[in-house]
Amino acid sequence: MNTSLADIAKKQTSKNKITSNEINEAGNGEEIGDGGSDYPDRRPKQTRYIPIPKWGEHHEWPSIGGLRHLVFFKDTNGFATAFKKVGRIILIDETEFFACIERKNQGGK
Repeated sequence: MNTSLADIAKKQTSKNKITSNEINEAGNGEEIGDGGSDYPDRRPKQTRYIPIPKWGEHHEWPSIGGLRHLVFFKDTNGFATAFKKVGRIILIDETEFFACIERKNQGGK
């Protein structure tokens, strides 16, 4: 049985029971709100804010020293939007950090 996530959502709204097998079969990479669904993706677009000392727990690159260098020169290197300061703590907006890297790579071509 090839059931999409949209079919499961329709079945759920009609008050029928949904089995876990149907959900597992439908979870084949199809995203909710992928354009073909009647149910748009309404999940909030959240980003993770990581303190500089904890960056190494989530990513291998750049090193803590490399991040500090980027923070120090953030106004001239294009990374100003990736860093948020809360009191004395500097947080890295993970999504924006990688978006800055992509923008810098596109500019170099």
